Amino acid sequence: MWEQLTDASRAALNSSDNFGRAEVPFSDEKS
Repeated sequence: MWEQLTDASRAALNSSDNFGRAEVPFSDEKS
């Protein structure tokens, strides 16, 4: 999963400030 993301996407997903409002193009099944 992670290797498929760009550095920017990974940084955004890892940011607690942005995670809640990030519009991600994939489902939440990974959770």
